[in-house]
Amino acid sequence: MKKIILIIAAVALLASGGRIALLREVTFSSAAISIFNLLPLGVLDGGRIVTSISFSTHRIVGILASVGTALLCVLVALTSGIWLLGIVAFAAFGELVSGIKQNKLVQKLARTGCDPKNIRKALMACWKRLGLAGSETSPIAGKKANNAKLQITFLRPFLSGRFETPKMSVLQIFGAIGLYLGLFVFFVILLGIAALSGSSTSAYHYNRGFNYYANGKYDLAISEFDKAIEANPMFAEAYNHRGIIYSNAKRQYDKAISDYTTAIKINPEHTLAYKNRAYAYMLKGQYDKAWDDVRKAQSLGFEVDQEFLRALQDASGREK
Repeated sequence: MKKIILIIAAVALLASGGRIALLREVTFSSAAISIFNLLPLGVLDGGRIVTSISFSTHRIVGILASVGTALLCVLVALTSGIWLLGIVAFAAFGELVSGIKQNKLVQKLARTGCDPKNIRKALMACWKRLGLAGSETSPIAGKKANNAKLQITFLRPFLSGRFETPKMSVLQIFGAIGLYLGLFVFFVILLGIAALSGSSTSAYHYNRGFNYYANGKYDLAISEFDKAIEANPMFAEAYNHRGIIYSNAKRQYDKAISDYTTAIKINPEHTLAYKNRAYAYMLKGQYDKAWDDVRKAQSLGFEVDQEFLRALQDASGREK
């Protein structure tokens, strides 16, 4: 159902030209979550797929794959700071330990001669033979058998002996790999569609905002730059031009400085944002910060106009 909703949202997003923010957010977030879930890590679905395929080749390979994906979670968490993957790794190690214990139980049950064709009845009989239940039909036996059955279903990759689930054939393994890669590519495409629609939408609103700004319609320009930033929060130029309006037309220097600072964080080499922020600092009387931004812009190769430099020199009472 979730995948159907995602596909419908993506189709509707394309039909709308990418300008409906809700559809874009639903498509982007759902695709991102699906891609994360398909990563071959730990207890994520991607990790389970990799584990199932590896167990179909050899049990040792399966265990190594389980340990390897859990360690990969730890490595990615340490290097990227995404601590959610550390939790995934912890869960994966816990599942591995639990699976080993369950495997020992299943082997013990298998040695009693339980029939794997009917797991529930076989387990009930095994509980009786092990002296853990009075009769096959007792509530205790039924409860224990059902619990064991659930554990076996959940931990199938770790099972061995007579209760081990059938291994996939070579053809089935390749089919599973193909399906996994196909799903991964599919969700990456949907993620790209959402991202590109956001970029095109932000460019559309940015261009409208620039035209309004050129015609002196500053409130409308700010509104369009707001929409451009909403569609693409990493659009440095939209922040820069909104800052220009706040500074030059609205005289709201703190807002202007905030926008210039955001633009610089997104693009540390945005020389015009440094120069514009220096101008806003000068108008606020914060001359040291203004000179710092001037020097930074010049160090990046930006030629600060002499008129502004003379104005800053006169206002600050110093040359540099």
